[in-house]
Amino acid sequence: IFNKFKDENGEFKVSDTKELISLYEASHFRINGELVLDEACAFTTSQLKSMVSRTNEDGDEARNDTLLKFAKYDFNRIQMMLQQELSNLCSEWKEENIESRLPYARSRIVECFFSAIAVYFEPCYARACNIYAKLLSTLVLTDDTYDAYGTYEELQYFTDAIQRFDIGVIDELPTNYLKLVYETILNIHNEAEDKMRKEGRSYAISYTINEFKKLAEAYFVERRWVHRSYVPTFDEYMDIAMTSSAGLV
Repeated sequence: IFNKFKDENGEFKVSDTKELISLYEASHFRINGELVLDEACAFTTSQLKSMVSRTNEDGDEARNDTLLKFAKYDFNRIQMMLQQELSNLCSEWKEENIESRLPYARSRIVECFFSAIAVYFEPCYARACNIYAKLLSTLVLTDDTYDAYGTYEELQYFTDAIQRFDIGVIDELPTNYLKLVYETILNIHNEAEDKMRKEGRSYAISYTINEFKKLAEAYFVERRWVHRSYVPTFDEYMDIAMTSSAGLV
């Protein structure tokens, strides 16, 4: 199949950059003994390096130093802004003292922040990034509660409380750690609602809460399978996994 990239002398040749890149990528799927792909890798690597070198030489003539300087300033400014946002977020999370009060839960606030800036990377969405990171942290906390700590009986009460999503039912939870998890979840969602109310968009948080309720139900179904030593069929698992993967939240 790779002979079409060779000329009559058996040397590799490509007609355009797209073919070159395609051959380069294909060569990385080789296994030991596939000599033709070894040759393809060496050929394409050499050609691509040559193209980069020529591009750099041409770029020196067309480079705009003023534009480059502003680009560096902008990059450094945004980097400093994101560092400050992360620092503030970590400080807020540390004040909640979650790590010592719920030692079984993973501390993933930094990872949640990086996930958030992948969506809200522009400076004008700093508030949305902060809200999203905190909401993601509640998913981690909830997931660990279902997977790593809560008993089946405790989680029945917890799932019911999530469906009601009302601080008034907190005393119905059987343990202090579940009360803390529940209170943390509600507080973060209420904080998000307050921030969005300032923009006239408090209604949007209701969609997140509805998806969070579905997520808790899915987590509990998986916990029930474990409790009953039940192995679901592929279709049964996929129906639940579409929700428990938290993609919709």
